[in-house]
Amino acid sequence: MPYPVKYRATEVFEEKMGYFMDSMVEYFERSTDRKSYRARNIVIFKNGRYHAGDCLSSQMVRSIKEHLSSDESEIFDEFLNKYLGDER
Repeated sequence: MPYPVKYRATEVFEEKMGYFMDSMVEYFERSTDRKSYRARNIVIFKNGRYHAGDCLSSQMVRSIKEHLSSDESEIFDEFLNKYLGDER
């Protein structure tokens, strides 16, 4: 959906400013009404200890592993198996 362009149709300053304000309202409504991310509690601190929370998606695991060496990738797999186990 395009942004309003009525301000181009007038030469009267007050009307241009009114249309400009309408455009600004539209901009902020569009930029704040979208969910930009989803929060996941991967690790939870409860009763004085850390616990596994939500699982990492397989896409996130792949993305993390792309930045790890083969040794680090093995350690990461061990970590996932130890703390997430069957939840993966």
